[in-house]
Amino acid sequence: MLKKILAGLAALVALLIIGAWALLFRSDLSRQELSEYINEESEFIELPMGANMHYRDQGNMSGPVIVLLHGGYGSLQNWEYWTPWLKDDYRMISMDLPAHGLTGRTASDRYTRQDMIQSVGELLNELGVDSFTMAGHSMGGGVALQYALTYPEQVNTMILVGPEGIPPEGGYDFEGVFFEDQLDLEGVLNDKSLSITERLLGKIGSPWAVEAALQTMYADPDSVTPEVVAEFGRILRHEGNRYALTLMFRQSLATMNIAEDLAPRAHEIEQPVLLLCGMEDVLVPPDVCDRAHDLLPNSELKMYEDVGHLIQIEATEQTAEDVLAFLGQR
Repeated sequence: MLKKILAGLAALVALLIIGAWALLFRSDLSRQELSEYINEESEFIELPMGANMHYRDQGNMSGPVIVLLHGGYGSLQNWEYWTPWLKDDYRMISMDLPAHGLTGRTASDRYTRQDMIQSVGELLNELGVDSFTMAGHSMGGGVALQYALTYPEQVNTMILVGPEGIPPEGGYDFEGVFFEDQLDLEGVLNDKSLSITERLLGKIGSPWAVEAALQTMYADPDSVTPEVVAEFGRILRHEGNRYALTLMFRQSLATMNIAEDLAPRAHEIEQPVLLLCGMEDVLVPPDVCDRAHDLLPNSELKMYEDVGHLIQIEATEQTAEDVLAFLGQR
């Protein structure tokens, strides 16, 4: 009898595990399976640092250049909302950063902010572009700030949308983060393997899980439509992305100054900066934007009511018009 009970419990546990896998986990998708996110403006280029980068170079090819850097777990698709407003007057260069979109995993498996800067610089060099406005959302905002500090002669103006890079007072709060015991820099950068638990977590990608994550980024839950969930979720599943993103998160923790990040160098950013921030943003809340505005010596701050973290998506028309007004003054 006891053996039958134990066998029954084992079968039940197995069913629960299979059910959880079916509910939460999804397999990778090839670039071909994601072809709906490749349009006539899409190009792919092999960069010296090892990325096969997906990018778009569109709009007015004779106009001033805007370089657009998406946020973590996003893609260049996130900037397409602005295209109708900007394309007539500006040349728009957007890209899927390494570990993201249809660029995906690279041979080096290095995804620090400095590696992102290198990939952006290599693409712009291939395109012959060395003078531009740089826009960055979330993680892309931190990359944009670091890029401007590294190559100030290239960046004329900046547009930072709910940006990473300048943390709240007291620094980023990573207490309880899964990787906080792996902050040895050399070890983290050299270790490209994932534990079984990390591999399992890295396969989460069901529409239900993606929708739950997006609900934290939008102020209006009705904006999280099945179409939005499909776009974010399917691109996230591009082969190798989730593996690379797990490494990126670990490497970011190891290389980031958690207490200050780029705040001590913000005064060096002399270019005009437009800060766009959502009043309902829980990832980069208003007080962080206020601090960035105070630290950046030549900044203008726009705050949007009833808007979360995906600011250019949730307040497309208003943000695009503010961008045009800001650039038109210069």
